[in-house]
Amino acid sequence: MRTLVAGPPCGGKSTYVRDHISAGQSVVDFDEIVEELGFERYRAPQEAQAKAYALWLQRCETADWLVWTAPKRWQRGRFRGKGGRSVVVLASAEECLARAAESRPPEWESLIRGWFRAYEPSRSGGDEVVWTGTGVRG
Repeated sequence: MRTLVAGPPCGGKSTYVRDHISAGQSVVDFDEIVEELGFERYRAPQEAQAKAYALWLQRCETADWLVWTAPKRWQRGRFRGKGGRSVVVLASAEECLARAAESRPPEWESLIRGWFRAYEPSRSGGDEVVWTGTGVRG
């Protein structure tokens, strides 16, 4: 079954996949596609992001694991509607900001805050929510 792993920047999405993937399974990570196109994660111009998204959608058809921030419920519901499952990997905003401060460019602060402003929990309970880290939830 295909699994979409969603969550904020620095929330633990890639770590979750690394901890749960089985031998022979494939991963399609939106951020890795951006880098493949020659841009930095979260610094790519809109045009490059659109191209990366188109490639990501193409590759999703055959991937076992999909990694994308997907803050909107419709984004995650789309994959569940095709027989997949969605896992939202969360840490508190404060913890994500602290993780970003350790190793990410300063722009990540606004990206993290923007994700939390845009996040829509599932109304149907269709998302499996996994909390990471030690910070306060919510």
